[in-house]
Amino acid sequence: MPQLRLADAIRLDKSDVVALVGGGGKTTALRRLGSECAQRGERVVLTSTTKIEPQRDVRTVFVAGPAGLASLDGPWPVLAVTEDLGIRLRGVPPDWIDALVEGGFRVVAQADGSGRRPFKAPAEHEPVIPRSATLVISVAGIDALGSPLVEEQVHRASRVAQLSGLAIGAPVTEEAIAHVLLHPEAGGKGVPPDARRVVLLNKVETEEEHAAARRIALRIREGGVPVVIASLRRGWIERAG
Repeated sequence: MPQLRLADAIRLDKSDVVALVGGGGKTTALRRLGSECAQRGERVVLTSTTKIEPQRDVRTVFVAGPAGLASLDGPWPVLAVTEDLGIRLRGVPPDWIDALVEGGFRVVAQADGSGRRPFKAPAEHEPVIPRSATLVISVAGIDALGSPLVEEQVHRASRVAQLSGLAIGAPVTEEAIAHVLLHPEAGGKGVPPDARRVVLLNKVETEEEHAAARRIALRIREGGVPVVIASLRRGWIERAG
């Protein structure tokens, strides 16, 4: 599979503010984008508008308000959070991200959680996408395909069932993944009116999974959303359209 940079595959613009939603590799994508942008000499701040796990090899800075964000310095990338919750860290309110953007920082933010599961639909209070976001990346792990639609395998399984028409316990299908990722109350929920969208199908490890991801990508592209297929863990990335 092609060895593209993720920033190139999603066609990241110099002015883009990135929000990541979904499951199956949001934090990995956040870290990769942070590293790639830092290598280009950008002052890149990673954060979450909800919660995020500690990142051992990324410098973490605790901030008390927008003024603290404005004074951030390198080395980059920096993970900006407000509170240590023990297992996880609390990120920053979405309106603080506007202050980072005004300060000339590149911002990459997680905007919801998935409980470590590869596929999800958002709850009523999700996602928390900042108004300043210009690029929203909907992430899904291909390993959800064929899994039973139960909460142990799919985050908010009942909501996925409602949106996709699948029965609880039924195998997750290619059609269901594409449908949920395109749905205005799922993959498209909360996206600012002028923001672009990209779908990232991650965890593609085998030829069979790659073929399935290509079929899902075709359905999503027919809905007008570009798709990137990847195994971020292994470092190979392909733009499917």
